[in-house]
Amino acid sequence: NKKWTALKFGGFQNHINNMAKRLLIIDNDDLTESIEKINTISKKKNLNIECYPLLIGLPDGNDVVDESGKISQELISKKFEEKYGNIRFHMIASDFKLNDERIDGVDIIRKFNNIKNTARASKILYS
Repeated sequence: NKKWTALKFGGFQNHINNMAKRLLIIDNDDLTESIEKINTISKKKNLNIECYPLLIGLPDGNDVVDESGKISQELISKKFEEKYGNIRFHMIASDFKLNDERIDGVDIIRKFNNIKNTARASKILYS
């Protein structure tokens, strides 16, 4: 019985490893090229990564910029909830510089630490 349990668990673990890992990528610039590169590299390395872009700030994420021309935390929350509200993410990558003097990638990562679907995700900043 112990052998069977170990074999069954091993199969289950392989199933988990083959499940798609969902990556939320936050940036103020178009992410099409970056997502294509991630998809190409992950396939070569036999990884299953699904990329979900969240554009915030100028120039390409202007729908979360308020009347004063600054990124709005409230509008980010609304956009995220509308696009990805029920999706649980395993990883979050955020651009550090978002063309806003008040908010940067650190602030964004902190915000996503308080959202149920992203709180346990691994997080990384890039620039």
